[in-house]
Amino acid sequence: TPYTSSSGGTAGTPLTISFSVINQPNLPPVVTKPPNASVVSGQIFNYQVIANDPENTALTYSATNLPSGLTINSSTGLISGTVSAAAGAFTVGISVKDAQNLTSTTSFILTVSNPNQPPVVTKPPNASVTSGQNFNYQVVANDPEGTALTYSATNLPSGLTINSSTGLISGTVSAAAGAFTVSISVKDAQNLTSTTSFILTVNNPNQPPVVTTPPNATVVQGQAFNYQVIANDPEGTALTYSASNLPAGLTINSATGLISGTVSGSPATYSVSLSVRDQPGLITNSSFS
Repeated sequence: TPYTSSSGGTAGTPLTISFSVINQPNLPPVVTKPPNASVVSGQIFNYQVIANDPENTALTYSATNLPSGLTINSSTGLISGTVSAAAGAFTVGISVKDAQNLTSTTSFILTVSNPNQPPVVTKPPNASVTSGQNFNYQVVANDPEGTALTYSATNLPSGLTINSSTGLISGTVSAAAGAFTVSISVKDAQNLTSTTSFILTVNNPNQPPVVTTPPNATVVQGQAFNYQVIANDPEGTALTYSASNLPAGLTINSATGLISGTVSGSPATYSVSLSVRDQPGLITNSSFS
């Protein structure tokens, strides 16, 4: 359309102006760095990679150095699976690519630990104790993960207890004689428990030998004389016999208790003292004339 200039002249040919719209450069995806994480081998693990594209194009996800058992969904960015890797720290690399192949990367550390193992308990040896005596036994156990252990026991003879923190069995036995099958349980901080057992035999205190008092006897000088001392030990141990003031010619067998020989002593009344000793050293005395 012609126009008039400010000076009043008439314009000539119309002026045409053209405009071109230039697109902005493609920007790479924006990826949120995942937090470091941990998982127990054998357990399920899931993590959603968070990313967006400024141009809103579809994204493609990939990952490197994932522990075995885990995969990443290339379309959604979900890392998932059941971890089967051995314990270790895995630096996982994540790449996110847009439709124009611009890529952004990030990484995080995924620590895999072994599954919790139960405590390891050493089986105690069988043991014996005399009623009325002190008894001590330290239960030996350890936890593969190094957590604190809790100890308990059942069927301990009366007078004995177990320290729940240390595993020390101690006390003065007051139970009657018998064989006690003691069960021990050791529990870790995750409540995994191991058990074992041993036999603790309680014996009665040693009793002295029982000796039958010999009857008084008469023998003629020059004649043979024999008398078997009768004794027994409640615990069944071997006995040792001795005698004092036997008439000359007579002796006592220290192993059997047989008094024997031919009397050569002068005529008189002899008060013979007998002693019978068991293996632990308890002695019973008797006498006859």
